[in-house]
Amino acid sequence: VDGEVHWESSFGDNRSDYFTSLSGTEDGIFISGTSSLRGDDMKAWVINTNLDGQLRWSRFHRYVVFNQTCSEMVPISDNGYVLACNGAGFPPFNISAILTFIDQTGDTLSNTLHRLNQVGNVCGIVRLDEGELIIAGFEDGPLIQAIDRPFVISFSPDGEERWRQNLFPTENGDEYIEGGFYGITRGHNNSIIAVGFAINSENEEGDNGLVIKFEPGNGQSVVGDSELILPEVPVLFDPAPNPFNSTTHLSFYLPRE
Repeated sequence: VDGEVHWESSFGDNRSDYFTSLSGTEDGIFISGTSSLRGDDMKAWVINTNLDGQLRWSRFHRYVVFNQTCSEMVPISDNGYVLACNGAGFPPFNISAILTFIDQTGDTLSNTLHRLNQVGNVCGIVRLDEGELIIAGFEDGPLIQAIDRPFVISFSPDGEERWRQNLFPTENGDEYIEGGFYGITRGHNNSIIAVGFAINSENEEGDNGLVIKFEPGNGQSVVGDSELILPEVPVLFDPAPNPFNSTTHLSFYLPRE
């Protein structure tokens, strides 16, 4: 509250360890990220500390893939969390979205794997009322379309895919031809708000900020900031791609009257 550092702790000893999200409880902190001894040996990583930052336990997760990196973690009940992850198979560019469900001790309860098209990246996850899970990110277009397209995918509370929405197919002449989501949060009335970038067909060298509202239940989207009801509190999204890339994007919302 006062802006002063109360404690500072370091965890991990591998070359490329980093954290991407945390969740506090009454007696401790859950922190998720990725641990990598080498560039080709990545695992989703979850630790738990007490309120003073002292480590209680550390767990690693990798499910039927070559590499698994964790983008974000959200609580799903009083007894567990779900990790939104990227999984790379063989060859490395076969990317899948992975939901890893863990209990309060960090042990795996279940995993679900969902194929993305060619190269893709999961950037965030939210939990809606009734337990619905929504992930957002970007993936390549179909076949020879080597472009990024934003996506959102809806899941049941146990990780079964319900619906999937992709934006900006080039074949129908949409105004925006390429883009991606870097963050996702809940809006009013259980809606979903995703933010990211889009490249305009008339200005392929420049990025445009992208804000899209998705209705719960069917994923119908409305493009345009003027039609959105923004969150009532400030929201800072995770950096994407992760800070170890040469560039990264920081997206945020500030309440407005």
